[in-house]
Amino acid sequence: MGTEDLLRARLDQMTDMCHPLAVLVTRMPWAEIEASLEPLFAHRSRPGRTVTDADLFLASPTRGRHRLLLDTVRDIAAGPGRLTS
Repeated sequence: MGTEDLLRARLDQMTDMCHPLAVLVTRMPWAEIEASLEPLFAHRSRPGRTVTDADLFLASPTRGRHRLLLDTVRDIAAGPGRLTS
């Protein structure tokens, strides 16, 4: 138990347990709610989709202005004095 735990107030000590919302929380059937919602959030595996007309920048390099952008990015990545196009 660290010193930070000694100085930190517990949530139940900060909450007025007579407040209507606090009373409601204690009366909720949480186990039933979780059991009914669990199937909705269960992991379902599904096959991936192959995207054939997109590159890293989500634009086809054969389309007009996107080709210029792609060439510019490649030139910047190549560094000064090493232009690729």
